Formats: sequence, structure tokens, C-alpha cells
Amino acid sequence: MEIAPFADLFEQPASPPPRHRPRLVDRARMDRRRGGRDAAARPVTTARLLALHMAATLPPLLGPLSRTSPANAVVLHDGHVLLQRANWEGQDCSFLPGGGQHPGEPLDQTARREVHEETGLRVTVERMLWLREYIGANHEHADTEAGTHRIETFFHCTPEGDPGWLGGHAEDDAQTGLEWVELEKLPGLNLLPHALRQPIAALATAGPSSGYLGDVA
Repeated sequence: MEIAPFADLFEQPASPPPRHRPRLVDRARMDRRRGGRDAAARPVTTARLLALHMAATLPPLLGPLSRTSPANAVVLHDGHVLLQRANWEGQDCSFLPGGGQHPGEPLDQTARREVHEETGLRVTVERMLWLREYIGANHEHADTEAGTHRIETFFHCTPEGDPGWLGGHAEDDAQTGLEWVELEKLPGLNLLPHALRQPIAALATAGPSSGYLGDVA
């Protein structure tokens, strides 16, 4: 079937309204069952061509957006939390163990795997604590991270073995050590992101809470 140029389609006479409301979900399900062999027979509508045109032109205008879904572990033991010491961008700081999710991997298993890789410790994932977003365009490094959007989960974990037996086999490049830190001392540490310091310190006097932390750094 010959398709008129995109601009000319708006001048074509409108087709009469259908007698029945289209069953879009059923048609999509049918096409999946048939392996899509009916796709070539579908009428090419002006709306569909407009959608294809927008899909082709909008991404270059908006630029690429990088979304990642890291999982992090708040490993608690006897009033302490397990932290990585690091030197990152010229500053001494601390991070929670954690990292990026593998395709097909549940987030709680991501946290468990990352703790073992970075610290050598095997942990039990108890529950999810917090969800945090980081939208680069809204923060200090907006000039270089405008296309970054991270959605991170934080899980309460407990050690399965000896908590003093530490030493990972796949440490982060910036990592310089590991330490158990008293929860009460967290507000005075350069723990990144800073928005985590108070919620983690509060675990010393209350049971693990959960919630949405927002777009915070």
C-alpha cells in the first residue's frame, strides 16, 4: 500500500466513525499470538504516523536520559552500620555497600550480591527501608549530570556470619577500607549522600522505618 507524504495526510478526507469502540487490548493480544503477521494488513492512520514521527524526532531534541536502579544495603549489627571508606573526587567520605542491578535480578538480591562482592560478608535481607531518587538536573552537578536519573532502594540487612570477617573480592575503585560505625556517630560523618545520615542514625533508637526519601543528594 502506498502511503502519502506525512504532511499530505492531514488533507485526506476523514474516514467514517466506527460502529463499535475498537478493542485495542484484544487486538494487541491477538497479534502477539499470531506472531505479528497481521501487522502489514492494519490501516496506517494519521494518528499512528504522527506518533511514529514524534518518537523519531523527540529523543534528539530532549537528549538521552540515563536511568539506573542501584540497590544498597544498610547492614546493621549491635548498634553499628557497615560502611565503605572511600576517596571520591578528592574527598574522604563513606558509602553504604551497594551497586547496580543486573538484568533479571531482583533488587534484594542485588543488595545481597553487592555486599558480598564489596565486603566479603554474606547477609540476610530483612526488608526494604527507603526509596530515593536522584535527578541530576536538580542538584549541584547539573551541568554534567542533567541526563542522570537514579532510583535507589535501601535494604535493612543483617550479617549471616562473623561480622568481623571483612574483605571483598570486587571492591569499588574509590574504596579504601571497611568499618563498622556506631549509629550515633553518623551525623558527623561525610556519608554520601548526606540525606541518609539522619535516617540511618535514627535506627539506633527506633525500629527500621520505611518510606520515600524524595529527590535528595
